[in-house]
Amino acid sequence: MRLLIQQQLLEEGVKSKQIISINFESMKYYHLRSSIALYEYVAELLKPMEVRAYLFFDEIQIVNDWLDPEPSFN
Repeated sequence: MRLLIQQQLLEEGVKSKQIISINFESMKYYHLRSSIALYEYVAELLKPMEVRAYLFFDEIQIVNDWLDPEPSFN
């Protein structure tokens, strides 16, 4: 489903750099398994963007205290 939505966004003209997709089961993102690390990582990615970004988090329940940073990304 996530990939279908991302493909739809790309077809609608959203640039790939506007799509942030993180799978927390991947060792690539193991360091983001705390809410503070996740917040800092995503905030840094969003800082230079002047357009809307789309965040996709797969297996977000793996992140400790994952509900904490969510309102900050509105």
